[in-house]
Amino acid sequence: MEYSFFLGCLIPSFQPYVESATRKVFGKLGIVIHDIEGASCCPPTDIPRIADELMWITLAARNLALVEKLGYDVFAVCSGCFETLMEAKKILKENKEVNEKVNQILSNYGLEYAGKVKVKNVLEVLYDDVGLKKLEETIVKPLTNIKICLQPGCKLRKFDELNLPEKLKKIAEVIGCQVIPYKSERICCGFPTSFLNLDFAYRERSKVKLDEIKSAGADCIVLVCPACLNQLEMAQLKLKDEGLIYDIPCINLLELIAIAQGFSATSIGSIYRRIRPTKLINKIEGKTHG
Repeated sequence: MEYSFFLGCLIPSFQPYVESATRKVFGKLGIVIHDIEGASCCPPTDIPRIADELMWITLAARNLALVEKLGYDVFAVCSGCFETLMEAKKILKENKEVNEKVNQILSNYGLEYAGKVKVKNVLEVLYDDVGLKKLEETIVKPLTNIKICLQPGCKLRKFDELNLPEKLKKIAEVIGCQVIPYKSERICCGFPTSFLNLDFAYRERSKVKLDEIKSAGADCIVLVCPACLNQLEMAQLKLKDEGLIYDIPCINLLELIAIAQGFSATSIGSIYRRIRPTKLINKIEGKTHG
């Protein structure tokens, strides 16, 4: 299997451990990934699309055109990037007028979008293309003593037919994690509302989830959305200033898979983040101190 790897901007800028883990996991699975030279921000459907829809879809189409030049289907490890590329692809397929406008602009840069490649979420690649059985065969350190709460996020739920939240759960379980349900699992992390009111985002969205996750006794929050990861980390730091201590690490699913495959948290870079997962890593490694 070979894929184009769409990184987006949040992961290489703020969460390099996710990129590192993805490359290690895919390498272990024997999957070849191709970097997209010249790729830009997706861009997200929130502010850029509202500001200028033609600009938004042209930039998305440019990224897709670069993927087509490589000749491999593309996967995204960012839920926001996945949403953008999927929506842009749908519009360009269904709206001939927009397609022509976009390609006219792209022609100035020697590019053309023809709709030849598929856009996939990393969960689709792992669950549908690789399969749970093959993934399980690469696991050398099942995470059977780890309790987690999932944060699917709102972007994954937009594509009901793909059943991505359930695939997130099944993959977490196949690497050994004990998934703990909680009432606000379906609630947004608060990131989209932070553009309008940061205090509301932290208190009425993030805090609601963090309170329940802490009560559930989870060792960490597991997700695949870099915006959710950023929001739930920043919320913990903000609320800590007010005396509310959570200390719950937010871990991308790819990091846990890599650790279960035998890679160290240090080699992935997982230890370098706002909410240090020291207790989690010690628990995985069977350490009682330090």
